[in-house]
Amino acid sequence: MKQPVVIVGAGLAGLSLSIELARLGVPVIVLEKDQFPRQKVCGEYISRESESYLNWLGVETQSLPHIDTLVLTSMGGRQARLSLPRGGFGLSRWTMDHRLAQIAQEKGVDIRFGTTVRAIEGNVVHTLRSGAVQASFVIAAYGRSNRLSGIRIPTGSGAFVGVKYHVSSAAPSDTIEMHVFRGGYCGFSKVEGEKYCLCYLANAAPLKALGGNLDDFERMHLFQNPHLKERFSEVKLLGDRVTTSQFHFSTYGGVYQDQLLLGDASGFIPPITGNGMSLALRSGAQLAPILAEAWLGKRSRESLYRAQGEYVNLYLRSRIRKGVFLQKLLLRQNVFSDALLFGALRLIPAVGRHLAMSAVGDDISAKN
Repeated sequence: MKQPVVIVGAGLAGLSLSIELARLGVPVIVLEKDQFPRQKVCGEYISRESESYLNWLGVETQSLPHIDTLVLTSMGGRQARLSLPRGGFGLSRWTMDHRLAQIAQEKGVDIRFGTTVRAIEGNVVHTLRSGAVQASFVIAAYGRSNRLSGIRIPTGSGAFVGVKYHVSSAAPSDTIEMHVFRGGYCGFSKVEGEKYCLCYLANAAPLKALGGNLDDFERMHLFQNPHLKERFSEVKLLGDRVTTSQFHFSTYGGVYQDQLLLGDASGFIPPITGNGMSLALRSGAQLAPILAEAWLGKRSRESLYRAQGEYVNLYLRSRIRKGVFLQKLLLRQNVFSDALLFGALRLIPAVGRHLAMSAVGDDISAKN
């Protein structure tokens, strides 16, 4: 009997891939160091390119808040309201990851929560407490900058911090807000139930200078944007905030030492686009049919690796470069460029539509 496919990491990419493989009759083991449900730093806005695919996987989205408007504000207090031609919807990672894990288990996927991987040697995955797991193929879905990948973030490029809150609010459910402040930006939109997600990315140096005190940092930096200050004063915190760091917005390749890199492990897009979750799901959808062919002996390992490399180096790299451009456009604002950008957005609606459309892709479709 052939060995199962082993997926390291139960994020969106790993779980969506596991569900597709299970439907194709491929045995799958998922190794996940955390217990579910769990919180993750994430903007929790999902572009519509993912909706039909999520429905196909088994995640219901009809009852979720659907978003078709962007309110963009500058650190100087300017504001623009833009229509989102494709739009999106809100769903927390707490709910989404847990639901995908349930669906995977219903399809027969063996998910081993609380399992830490200490090393990967070829097709053997060594865990911290459960011994070695033999695999036919090893899928690295363990996220960005994981020690297992051998990728080292260039000095200075990871100098950002990400912070997320779940809050209650009286804000419109069909609108996502993006508030720019010096050195960062903050997204705000509704997710399931009565919750809203408030999540920001910021330059870490000022926070470090304040001894890591987030409350002081928010008062001194985020609140310089009057719209963002007003939003913080209106919301009520639900639960604890969560943080993360070590960002590098680039592609890392499709394969590392026989591991097929998936999701954020293959490349990380700036959160300004609202497409990180969609790209994770797309990576699983793209890999599933060709990986199944390789497991069945209908495709060579070399052909599989080549196809994965082409996806990362061509499609994913293009999407990430567009995201980097949009992030730089907002973060490099000064008085002149701020007035120019927001003036163009107000007077020429086509500018906003073009920027919004440049950040999204075609609908994800299952190929099996």
